Formats: sequence, structure tokens, C-alpha cells
Amino acid sequence: MNLIKKQALTLILFLSIVNNVIYSQEWIKITPQFDPPGDYYLLYGKFIDKNKGWFIDGYTLRIMKTIDGGYTWVLSLETNNLLSSPGNITVVDSNNVCALFELNTNSNDSSMIRKSTDGGSTWRDIITPQLNNIFFTNKDTCIGGGSDIYRSFNGGQTWNKVSLPYFDGELTVTYIFFLNNQYGWVSGYFTPPNSSWDGPFVPVLFHTIDGGQNWEIIDLDINNSDMLSKVYFSDLNRGIVTAFNSWIITTNNGGIDWIIKEPPIPHRDVILLNNNGWLVGDNGNMALTTDGGFNWIIQNKLTNNNLESISFVDSNLGFIFAGENTLLKYFKTVGVSEKDYINDLRPFMLKQSFPNPTNSSTNILFSISNSGYIEIELYNILGEKVKRIYNGFLNKGEHRYNIDMGLLAGGIYYCILTYDGYYGIIKILLLK
Repeated sequence: MNLIKKQALTLILFLSIVNNVIYSQEWIKITPQFDPPGDYYLLYGKFIDKNKGWFIDGYTLRIMKTIDGGYTWVLSLETNNLLSSPGNITVVDSNNVCALFELNTNSNDSSMIRKSTDGGSTWRDIITPQLNNIFFTNKDTCIGGGSDIYRSFNGGQTWNKVSLPYFDGELTVTYIFFLNNQYGWVSGYFTPPNSSWDGPFVPVLFHTIDGGQNWEIIDLDINNSDMLSKVYFSDLNRGIVTAFNSWIITTNNGGIDWIIKEPPIPHRDVILLNNNGWLVGDNGNMALTTDGGFNWIIQNKLTNNNLESISFVDSNLGFIFAGENTLLKYFKTVGVSEKDYINDLRPFMLKQSFPNPTNSSTNILFSISNSGYIEIELYNILGEKVKRIYNGFLNKGEHRYNIDMGLLAGGIYYCILTYDGYYGIIKILLLK
């Protein structure tokens, strides 16, 4: 949806919204609270549902946890002085969470998995072979990669090196992705003999159809010398592979054919959900694709901080983890009338604001079934927060708040109320 330039167009859009169907997809920047307070770099993170998620702090290597959709985070696991840098975090279900770290040792031949089987209440440390990335296909089976590819069938306790097709050089695994417990991909690169530290490199993509027991090398049909960084498939046909801050390649037939593209932004992570996908990177840059990665549209920035990792619960709810206490949240509502969308939310009832349209201020009325933490914020059509209305604890029952919009420019605004992991949205038209 574009910025509104004329009041007439604004009014037409407003009437279309309230009388017809909402088709909206929004990224918003939320303001997390942290315990203990401080500066956090949300480096690698995952959500398992709309409420529960974890991230690794890039500053301290702590593991933080949320149970309210990312609005508040508490310490789940303190750092360990044996750790040097994080690899990634993988979440199997609401109980099984694993975070990979490099060890601060001279030998550089081993890593550590910090694992919880009770949702982050308790953790244990497991020493592993040197690994750069891990992926759990279930709570027991894990694929890991460093200078080789390994499998574990007992939750990471012991590892078996798998046989790979012959290659001349040293392998470096960068990323592992499995679509299910059988079909998976590993991205990386070879360093040929006698190469210097800066290359040349040979990009490589491995593929398995039997859970990682056997692997083949996929022909990417490219001549570039670069290091692959990420691989992601939305199904057996549609996939995308990225190289470190250079090209991206896409396929829609399972890797038989590939199309190479110049990336629209410097990128750090990618995700593909059917034909829709997101590319995120430095300085708050993000891009959207709606055709499986063949074409990209640069999006409006919500922050200037680096966007590090993406996690989607489903196609309607996602999160971007970023530097400097920054978390972005995506929500999508399709085919729901305004009336039904507002009134069908539980465990609270949110009513349409009044007056609406308004030229100065409006009132919102809502009721909550139990006492709890409430956050109410106002966003413009670009997804930028323009006002915090309330942030704190409220007793159960009905509540009313006035929103002063006298100093804001005319246009469409979104009032977003968050409670108990749920959110409700009201569209407000400000006429000036």
C-alpha cells in the first residue's frame, strides 16, 4: 500500500477498507524489554510459535527466551568462557532447542552444542567435532557440517562422518537446510590446493534424499568463484541459494536449472515461503520477492541496524532479528472483514475506534479476560511507530484510551494492541 497523497484518495481507501476485505501484510518494529536490561545484538533467532522464541546475543553469547511473541525477553542461559563465537540456533519443537558455538581453544577442532529438552529451563553442553552449522530434523537426528558433513542419531552425543563425492580441496560448510527428515541441502565452498586465504573458491551445493546418508553435488551451472552462504527451499522444486554479499541463484524445478541474479541489497539471510520470500541484510535493508526469487522489490526501511536472521512460524507470522535491541515482526491478514478481524480475537475484545475518521483524536475501547501486560502503539502506513499509547500492566475488564493525533499528518494509521501473545489491529483515518 502506497502513501496517501490526497484526502480524496485517502477517503476512498478508507471506505474500501471498512466495507470490503482487508488484504494487508506488514512489518513493524517492536520495542522489546530485556531481563537483565542492557544492549543486545539479536544475532541468530528462532520462533516455534506465535509466543515462544529464542535468540543468541552476539555481544555476550547469552541465550535469551520469550514467551509473549518477542515483547519481553529473559535470560535462558548465561554465557560460558569457553565459547568464542556462535554458529546458529535450531529449534525442533517447544521443548528441544540447540545452539551451536565455536570453542575458544587453540586446536580449533571442536565445537559445543548447548542443548535444552525442556524449553530452555535447563541446559547441558555437548562437545562435538568442529561444526559451522547444525540442523535437527527431529529431537534425535542432527546433521552438522564443518570441514566434513556428520550425522548424529542421539541428539548430538556422538557423530558419524558421512562419505561425500570426491572433490579436490578443503570443504567449508556454511549452511544446512532440511525440508523434512529426508530431503536436505548443504551449502559451502571448496578451497583448492595451493589457494591463498582469499581464494579462489569453488562454490558447492550438496543434496540428499535419504536423510543425509548419501549426498550428491548439484551442478549450479555458474562460473563464479565465491563462497555460498545460505540455501533455502520452500518445496522440492522452488529454492534459492545465496553467496556472501554477491549473487543469488534460484530454481523452480528442483535444481535442474538455475538462474543467477545480482542481489538487490547486501544480504545476510533469506527465506522462501512458496513464491514469497524475503532477503535481509546490512543497514536495515530488506527486499521482497513474489515469484520465487527471480525478481525482488526493495522495501521501506524500519531501522538502520543490520538485519541478521529471519524466522517464520507460518506464512502469516514472521520475525527478523537484528542489531541494537531490534526485532521486526511480520503479520499478514487475508480475506477477513474488518468487523470479523477485530471482534474474533481472543482472549480480548477490541472495538473499532471512535470517532473514525477523525481530525484530531480518537478513542479505543477494549476488554481483556485476565489481568496482564498490554502494549498499545500507533504506526503509520510505512510501518514506522509514531506513538506509544500504553505499555504496562492492566487489570481484567474493559478499558478506554484516547489517542491524540493532532500533531500527525493526515493519512491511514494502524493502532496495534498486543496482549498475551495475541495482537489486534484497528485502521484509523486521520483527515486534515
